[in-house]
Amino acid sequence: MRKAKYTDEDIIATGKLLQGEGKEVNANAIKLRLGGGKATRIGGVWNAYLANNAAVPSQESPLKKPIDPDENKFAFQVALPIKNAASKVEGVFEQLLDQMSEKAESRLEQLLEREEERHRQEEAELTGQLQSTERRLEREEKGQRETLQQLMAANKKIESLEASIESMSKQIDKLKERKPT
Repeated sequence: MRKAKYTDEDIIATGKLLQGEGKEVNANAIKLRLGGGKATRIGGVWNAYLANNAAVPSQESPLKKPIDPDENKFAFQVALPIKNAASKVEGVFEQLLDQMSEKAESRLEQLLEREEERHRQEEAELTGQLQSTERRLEREEKGQRETLQQLMAANKKIESLEASIESMSKQIDKLKERKPT
């Protein structure tokens, strides 16, 4: 059997690193970060690690436990500088988080403003198209009304002409009857 390219510890450390970066951790992500390896083995090691850690209750950080000066004088002497450093690091992270949040909010506001402007422009464009279409429709309706009026007037003329023709035909017939042949 061939020796594995990466140790279990390498795989677990890489998985933890990905977790710390807030990325999704799976066999392929670990394999990609490592630069190779067999995904099934990597997945098995990572899943076994997760299963073992899920069963172990989380322990409180040793930095948060109070130090008894009688038990460990050295630890007591370095505890305050370590707590101060941890507090400073926490402050820096909070500042970074605040800055990132502000930048994200600012970016989101910019995106929202841009989208609102785009929607306003689209709405104005569509309103213009609607008004243009309504004017065209009004012109068409007016044209149809005018055509209908012209048609009705023509029908009246035709009826009038037909009545005149009929009247003239009757007069011609009367004249033919009177006139001796």
